[in-house]
Amino acid sequence: MIIDSHAHISKRTAAKPEILIQDMDLAGIDKAVLVPGGMLDIRKMSEYTTLREKPEPVQPDNEYVEHCVALYPERFIGFYCINPLTDARDIESEVKLAIQKGFKGIKLAPLVHPMSFLEGNINWIAELCSTYDIPLYTHVTVNEETNTFALESLVAKHPNTTIIIGHMGIGDVDQHAINLASEFPNVYLETSLAPILALKLAIKQAGVKKLLFGTEFPLSDALVEREKINRLSLSDEEKQLILGGNFARLLTLTIPIEQRT
Repeated sequence: MIIDSHAHISKRTAAKPEILIQDMDLAGIDKAVLVPGGMLDIRKMSEYTTLREKPEPVQPDNEYVEHCVALYPERFIGFYCINPLTDARDIESEVKLAIQKGFKGIKLAPLVHPMSFLEGNINWIAELCSTYDIPLYTHVTVNEETNTFALESLVAKHPNTTIIIGHMGIGDVDQHAINLASEFPNVYLETSLAPILALKLAIKQAGVKKLLFGTEFPLSDALVEREKINRLSLSDEEKQLILGGNFARLLTLTIPIEQRT
């Protein structure tokens, strides 16, 4: 089974579920993990990533993700995007409700929502992910409070929380992100937008079991992202781990909320 572990969905034409399914079918992808899209103007991405400009903080449209998963339950898996600025008293209720609605993980968007991996509600969110056995997916930025060095502090504090680093870190080759995946059993690297060199370095250092295939739909192309994995000098079994096996294994951590203590 091929699983895209990171696709953005929104009501905009280019990011609608039917367009995503067409791309999935062309690339032979069975399932995709949806997160809310439409929170950033992608034409200004370089300004955002270099901190020259700040996007307007917006509430993620988790309801649309829920709607799309309900429309196509055999194709989509939902990750719930949470705003860490939410009142700490409400965060646990929000996470519980997300799980009850069928979301399988939590997503953080540091470029959109001001946050710090070093303090505040992030530690509470990470602890809840551990308690409820769901992965925590996050991007990292060049900001000293949300870069891979800051993330290391969060990872070390929460060894039982599965943490997925989006796009394998910052920029073309984030060696520190690869180091984290190599050193910490609970850290994984999502591959979308990563160059071949970074993929090869990550496989050599952290191993194929630490990589999760992603496409970053609609910003990137599913065929292109999959071809990068196909071109790696790996066995078919190793490629299958990256393309879906590793992510499927992570989802077995999830247990029905009514069975939790």
